Amino acid sequence: MLFSFAGQWDVTHATSRTAPSRWVQKISHEHGLQFLQHFNIHYKDTGLFGVYYVSDGDDLANSQGIMRSIQHEWKHLAAAISDEETTLARNQLRTELYQNLETNTQKAEYNAKELLYTGHVRSLAQLEEEISNIDHNVLRATVFKHVYDRDTANAGVGRTEAFVSYAHTRAAMSWWRL
Repeated sequence: MLFSFAGQWDVTHATSRTAPSRWVQKISHEHGLQFLQHFNIHYKDTGLFGVYYVSDGDDLANSQGIMRSIQHEWKHLAAAISDEETTLARNQLRTELYQNLETNTQKAEYNAKELLYTGHVRSLAQLEEEISNIDHNVLRATVFKHVYDRDTANAGVGRTEAFVSYAHTRAAMSWWRL
């Protein structure tokens, strides 16, 4: 469901300032950003969550600005997410889920992934119940547990002078909470 908060954006979208995601509204016209997408790969006992983005890569300040915006949004999800934002993300997740199950081929692919990731196939009623049970407290706890103060894996292609250092990225993954 965290993917629903950030969503995806690229420079061809006409909805940058009016996007449903507050994060896309903030970051879409800054730092030479061309494309942005969260990803989540999960299995029974492990997973990988992160962000893939493409930027002009002209200078370090732009790259740092993008990373700072990403990490700021993660901090917002861990500490200050509202019920209204959670409801919006739940509805976006439902819409995306049902759109991805419209054809037999899509349903077969979904079933195969469910078997691979979880070992069983959940019914749509079970999925709907699980989505309905997610509230802002659950999301805060999840982001705080799995994203806050965690190591990152960074990879880049292009000018190394414009790539954010690991130490800078790692230091920004934690913050003081009152």
